[in-house]
Amino acid sequence: MNRSIFSRAALIGAFFVVIALFLVGFLPLFDGPGYEHALAAGLIVPSVAAIVSASDVFRDRSRTPFESAVYGLSVGAFFAACALAMAWVHAFRVGFCDPVGGSLFFALTAGAGSCLGGLWGALVGEGARRVSAPRWVAIVCAIAAPASGIVVSFARYYASPMVFAFDPFFGYFGGVLYDTVIDAGDALWVYRAASLVTCLGVLLVLAKRFALGVVLIAISVAIAICGPRFGHWHTASTLRAALGGQLSGARCDIVFPAGVLRADAELMLRDCEEELASVENAFGVRGPQRITAYFFRDAAEKKRLMGAGDTYIAKPWRDEVYLQLASYPHPILGHEIAHVVAGAFGRGPFRVAGSLGGLVPDPGLIEGAAVAASPGDDDLSEVEWSRAMLQLGILPHADEVFSLRFLAAPAARSYTVAGAFINWFKGAYGAEAFRKWYGGASVEQVSGRSAAAIDVEFRHFLAEKRVSDGVLAYAKARFERPGLFARRCPHVVDALRQRGDQCRDKRDYARAIEYYDDALSYDAGDHAARFGRSAAMIRSAVEARDGAFGAQAMRNLEAVAGEPKAPRTWRDRSDQELADTQFREGNFEPAESRYRALASRLTDEDAARTNEVKELVASGKSLDLQEREAARALLVGERDRPTDIFVAAAKLGASRGPLSSFLLGKSFVQRGFYADGLKYLREAAKSPPTERIAREVLRQRAIAACALNDQTELDAVRAQLEVGAPSARLEWISRLVDRCAR
Repeated sequence: MNRSIFSRAALIGAFFVVIALFLVGFLPLFDGPGYEHALAAGLIVPSVAAIVSASDVFRDRSRTPFESAVYGLSVGAFFAACALAMAWVHAFRVGFCDPVGGSLFFALTAGAGSCLGGLWGALVGEGARRVSAPRWVAIVCAIAAPASGIVVSFARYYASPMVFAFDPFFGYFGGVLYDTVIDAGDALWVYRAASLVTCLGVLLVLAKRFALGVVLIAISVAIAICGPRFGHWHTASTLRAALGGQLSGARCDIVFPAGVLRADAELMLRDCEEELASVENAFGVRGPQRITAYFFRDAAEKKRLMGAGDTYIAKPWRDEVYLQLASYPHPILGHEIAHVVAGAFGRGPFRVAGSLGGLVPDPGLIEGAAVAASPGDDDLSEVEWSRAMLQLGILPHADEVFSLRFLAAPAARSYTVAGAFINWFKGAYGAEAFRKWYGGASVEQVSGRSAAAIDVEFRHFLAEKRVSDGVLAYAKARFERPGLFARRCPHVVDALRQRGDQCRDKRDYARAIEYYDDALSYDAGDHAARFGRSAAMIRSAVEARDGAFGAQAMRNLEAVAGEPKAPRTWRDRSDQELADTQFREGNFEPAESRYRALASRLTDEDAARTNEVKELVASGKSLDLQEREAARALLVGERDRPTDIFVAAAKLGASRGPLSSFLLGKSFVQRGFYADGLKYLREAAKSPPTERIAREVLRQRAIAACALNDQTELDAVRAQLEVGAPSARLEWISRLVDRCAR
């Protein structure tokens, strides 16, 4: 019997691996060493290695068990090399992203998994031959382990809060599409160290070094059992223990980090109860009897404990939502609760919209329902943004939105259009028709019209709306961003830019610039990295008092601000950084002019209001000296000092102007001192400096009144809403007041 790894079965297996991974490499993001390619290889190659090893070992009776195990490992390593070679072939075709990091990640995931697959197959083949079982039994048992690993991971996903997975064969699954920075951290190294210990233990046992082999296998088993300690898996109970805090209400249970103040936790619980009632009212149904909301300290803790970092998650079939801590009212809680309540009329084991009993989800219906039931406090409604997309010619058709193609488009565009469409559909055909559509009936069945006719009707509805030319510019910037699959090296670029932002915030400007340069070397059109680099250069030059370097940085930023092809949003960010720099340098007139221009054209209410305040401070109009210096310390900082909230607070306290009252009131509310904040906000409401500040004063009063359950103040806010000009922001305030008054 030929003992070469190049047996006929091995050659056929290698050919299959090469062809499969070669074809996979033509998919976006799978065209080089990296996360997606490693995941695809991990789902294919270990099974092939297991089948080939089992078949060859079963046929060759001349090998010892130890030799069979070594052979299986060799086959797995050979197939892993073939798979990685295909990634490099495609990388040479389209260009490399992170060849070293991507190859190392492959080695730790699919590469190691392929070796384990080969080892498992060899052990199965050896065992089947020794008990005289048919060869097909060996093959079935060989593929059973990689397949069962997928089944176990899916079962954990379904039965626990986890969305990530570690597996001996496919390696690591990150869990969510919209978290573009993939980092398994030290957990993956520990996991693969355990895999290595397992292999060594098995080899030692087969080499008749029983004592040491059994010890190593026991160590591997212990690491598996202690998975929560190493971040390899979690259950609801281990996650609750890791966070430490729990509180229950009439229908909500909240789990939160130990150390959260009791008063804040009680407000979080009330937030959950109020959002649940509001969403049920929007859908016209009663949701589950109880909902559990998990709150994590930050994205890093959420990523470590359940797998989704920057992405908020709901599991309707578990009646659970997972979020980061945020100020009251939580900006995303209602959206995630809407997913759970929609499960009341969803279908299948996941209680969502979709075909095949919900097993093939319809992300447009799922996300659109949540957007419609719990709109955010954006400055324009989803309908207004969709009207802008229609006018720009970038509005997707309904069949694109309500299908898996939803995931290929930029998230902002998909979510916005889906929410606008469902809001319109509910108004035109009724909430019951929408619930039936979500529950599995076709849109034709519930509306009596074809999908194409419905799409035309929606477009006619949008065409009746009006948006300004300024809105069109921002809609173009917001919704024409390329989706994940259309970007160049998104995981690498976003990770480098994230590190650059972190260094810039820590004032390590030299290292930040290096990270931004690296990001731009992969994607020269990444405007966020271009802006970050120029901003870091300016701040570095100011602190170092390097005039020449500062002038160069200003020119770079002015180039971004004046580039016609750059998105309007990044041009404005650059303009604002230029204005802030001029302000810190004492060049008040040009700074004031930039702030005024920004405030006049921005559609983002918060950004526009901030620039209005900065314009007031730069001009010094109607402000006393203390008020001006306080706002400067809070919003801009000094020439060689960053913003300082302590200095700002001390100076604001010495002033009694309307701007100071607004800034103090908002700061108190954001930090949970609602009664103090409301006192200052009432003062600011008497003579607010601008209309935008007046709207924000009203918003903060509504939040404080809700937190305090002050019905008198809520009535006063409601009275002002009735005379205000309609806007999406005021509609959000109105929904909040109604929610709290129930």
